[in-house]
Amino acid sequence: MAEPPIALDRVTAGYGPCGVLRDVTLAVAAGEMVGVLGPNGAGKSTLLRVASGVLRPQLGRLLLDGRDAAKWTAREIARTVATLPQETAPVFPSSVLETVLLGRFPWHAAFSFESEDDVGAAEDALRAVEAGHLRDRDLASLSGGERQRVLLARALCQGGRVLLCDEPTAHLDLRHQADVFALLARLRDAGRAIVVVTHDLDLAARACDRLLLIARGEVIAHGAPRDVLTASNAQIAFGITVSVREQGGAIHVVRETPDLQRKNR
Repeated sequence: MAEPPIALDRVTAGYGPCGVLRDVTLAVAAGEMVGVLGPNGAGKSTLLRVASGVLRPQLGRLLLDGRDAAKWTAREIARTVATLPQETAPVFPSSVLETVLLGRFPWHAAFSFESEDDVGAAEDALRAVEAGHLRDRDLASLSGGERQRVLLARALCQGGRVLLCDEPTAHLDLRHQADVFALLARLRDAGRAIVVVTHDLDLAARACDRLLLIARGEVIAHGAPRDVLTASNAQIAFGITVSVREQGGAIHVVRETPDLQRKNR
């Protein structure tokens, strides 16, 4: 049986003497998408930093293809693991093609320039996310949804079998949220191992094969969406009362809130 492309083995990690994550284990197979859920400050971003090789665990190991990533160089890790960050505004003027070509950096020798093959890979990645028509646009001129497609193309251009996504639908409208998750599902079906951090419980339940729910750095639940997204787990993780409904095979989590409508006087 093949080793999973990425696995966290009993990882404790954080900053300084205090661990933000404590004893977290997660393995993601090729062709699988796992959603990571939890309240703000739960340790979700720390988990992604460990999975990307940016943050070394204090205890436990990051395994890539069954091998300890501590023995890998940063360039080797970048050839295996690509990251889709939260949608951010560009710092320097650049075209869409120039932005996507940044994904080829791990494959270049020092001080080398992109080749025709690199440009071809960037154009292929843009077509894969249905953004080929944006090739020559200024990145700053794009809408939030268009920019997120370009950042996803950059991650695809980087290559590798693992894709880590940090709030890929943040600041996007409903249509673009669904579009991004549809793209991720296609990449999953093409064989990538995908980890998605998200606050959208309904989208995660529909798109992900498994969910990992964490709070205060510890795993609250892990498994199939219907087993993780329960009223009791939501109360433990988020401290709120919800009702969970399943309709047409889709799970819906609805927060129970007081009536906020203005009363007639």
